[in-house]
Formats: sequence, C-alpha cells, structure tokens
Amino acid sequence: MNDISTFTLKDIPDLLCDSYIVDSNDNLVFLSVWGRDTAMQELLAKLTIGSSSNVGLTDIRLVNRLNLLFHAKLTNDSEYNKKTQKFYHSQFGTLNHAWIFDKRIKQPCRENQSAMLMFEENTSPDMNNMSIFQTIKQLTSIPLLDHWQTSVIEIAKDNDMIKANLVLGRPIQSFTINLNENIMVDKVSELIQNKTLTL
Repeated sequence: MNDISTFTLKDIPDLLCDSYIVDSNDNLVFLSVWGRDTAMQELLAKLTIGSSSNVGLTDIRLVNRLNLLFHAKLTNDSEYNKKTQKFYHSQFGTLNHAWIFDKRIKQPCRENQSAMLMFEENTSPDMNNMSIFQTIKQLTSIPLLDHWQTSVIEIAKDNDMIKANLVLGRPIQSFTINLNENIMVDKVSELIQNKTLTL
C-alpha cells in the first residue's frame, strides 16, 4: 500500500483505507480497507447492523495524516456487496482485505435506470465513453444505435445524467449514471428529426 494515500477509519482505527469513492450526494460507492481479522469482523458486523442499533454504522468516517475528516453516508446495507480476502505471511503478519461497494458497480439497476462505473486513471477517454454508452444501452429501452454514441453521451452529460464521483486514494476514475429516459427520448427524437442522427 502507498503510505501517502492511506486513511484511518475513525470508528475502527485499527483499519486502514487505501481507496474511497463517494457520489455527488456523499453516498459511499466503494471502500477498500485493510486490517487484522478482529477489526475487519467488527467493521462487517457494524455494517450489517447498520441503523438498527446504536452500535451499527450509518456512515464511514476517514481521517488522513493531516487529521482531515472525510465522510461517506451509507445507504441501505442491502445495496452493498462485500468481498474479502486474507493475505498470509505479509510483513505485518496475516492481514484481511475487504472491498465494500455499491451493487450497481457490478450490475446496473434497470429498475431505477442507474449504474456505477470505475476505470483505472490511465484508461483512455475513448474506452471510458464506450463503456458509458454500453451501460446506457443496458439501462434504457430506447433502441440506441452504436454510431449515436457521441450524441447520446452529450445528451446525458448536458442533462446531469452522468456525474463524476469523488475518488481518494488509488488513481481511479468513477462515474454515476442516473438515466432520465423521458429526456433521452425527447432529445434523441429531436436529433433524428433534424437529421443530426441518422438511421
């Protein structure tokens, strides 16, 4: 782990975080944490309990080396997936690693027409746009043609359907897509009618 980009969990200081992503409403999108088994089990238990008890967690608070506090709100626990892995024989002994992430990172939500995307920082804009467009196609019932990609992404961005997430720690890009199908239908229809989009 890069020491420059690590944070301590304020409520469980024996855990270190090396990557943290929140959306524009400060809701947790992704969290990568490291620590010994006891501290990790405490975190997972507190997440499971959530707001149903005063010992559960309803938010994640991180502190950096300058003692600055960063805050992420936790939505309903059922909206998060957890993946854990154990590393033996590290220089610190046995360590547990956990990723806690919004389910929409793995599977877009067609019901709410919403998705989360993550890319390595050096991923090209063309690759990013291709992934964004394919995700939009998964979310909508509108039959979008591949050569409309640039225009569809412009419509989505101009109407706040695509928002960049705040990333701390590792060099990652992340976006939230919240599709407004009514607006998309109107704008795509308009561009077809004025022949900007061709069939």
